[in-house]
Amino acid sequence: MTTLALRHRCVAFLALVPGVVPAPMHGGGQATSNYRTDQTAVSPAIDGLTVGYEDSDSTVTLDWTGPGEVIVLGYEGEPFLRIDPAGVERNVHSPATYLNTDRYARVQLPAKADATAAPEWERLSTTPSTSWHDHRTHWMDPTPSADVRAHPDQMTIVFPRWEIPVTVAGAAATITGRLLWVPPPSRTPWLLLGLGLAVVLGLVVALVRKGRVWPVLAVGAVAATLFAVDSISYLTVSTGTNSGRVWYVTWPVGVAGAVGVAAIQRRRPGRGVISLAVAGAILAIVGGWDRLDSLSHSQEIGSLPDWFSRMSAVGCFVAGLALLGAAVVRIFAVAPASVEPAN
Repeated sequence: MTTLALRHRCVAFLALVPGVVPAPMHGGGQATSNYRTDQTAVSPAIDGLTVGYEDSDSTVTLDWTGPGEVIVLGYEGEPFLRIDPAGVERNVHSPATYLNTDRYARVQLPAKADATAAPEWERLSTTPSTSWHDHRTHWMDPTPSADVRAHPDQMTIVFPRWEIPVTVAGAAATITGRLLWVPPPSRTPWLLLGLGLAVVLGLVVALVRKGRVWPVLAVGAVAATLFAVDSISYLTVSTGTNSGRVWYVTWPVGVAGAVGVAAIQRRRPGRGVISLAVAGAILAIVGGWDRLDSLSHSQEIGSLPDWFSRMSAVGCFVAGLALLGAAVVRIFAVAPASVEPAN
């Protein structure tokens, strides 16, 4: 492959990378927020019934170890969920079944959504544990309340008490909680950290011109490790479905794999540059860009300190850009006599 052909191929590939990188882990989810639910409980307390919340402010979790059944009521008092020792079922006629699919309930209800109709149950799982998005637990507007807008830098009680009615073996009970506004952190320290890392990694990328790619790959490996630790920490607090939780492992494994492939392929003509570009794009987008929202939100769903998530997001973004920069340097610094320097 000639030097010019290599440049054309790699530049074309770099242009396509954003389109082929899969949708990030946080996309559409509520991984970060400035709201927090606490004091979740059941009133009156019932043996065998445990409730909590999974993410920042809107996903309720329920575990049932009793012999009877628990019915979670929807927004019009209709049966919505049924949990018993055989597992979890959902009423296809409950409007909540469809309204809960969108954070702000902006959905068109189907004709079969009728709160007055007799329940028709569909099986969701065979274990008596479930989680669901419930609009009664969070602020139903992208714009904060007037009290919050008046004092955005102060912690504010948004809902002193939200309630979700349930019945347990025919007896009425209530899941309760409180919603707080927690002021977002200052982004300045993290932007300064990112700038400092960019300067350092810029110097590291300069080594690529001398055939030294391993320092950039080493930085990328460290950033990928931070991303993996942060993502896996979500598993310690998440009680969602296995299909949802698996992404907490899949994404960091994919990022680490991309960096590993780049390290293995770094000496291969053509493939080394492409692998470097792919690893950089995936690390910057999935590990970094998709998680930079943590810089402007106070609440994270992981079990580690919030500063760790912010540090790993900034590190992944800058390290990914460094890997992309190394690929570009290699494309345009290739000597006529050789496609890539060996190192």
